[in-house]
Amino acid sequence: MLLQLDSGSGDVDTLWGDCGIGNFFIRPDDLKKADFSRVVYNRDCT
Repeated sequence: MLLQLDSGSGDVDTLWGDCGIGNFFIRPDDLKKADFSRVVYNRDCT
């Protein structure tokens, strides 16, 4: 996982869908090369 953003966490009031989480995934080899062209986004809602 490259990055995970949660609804309502921290000082920023962000809502991901229905109080969900936004996830960004990257392959380890792509991260080593700083190649972000194939990053995948997924949103999980509760």
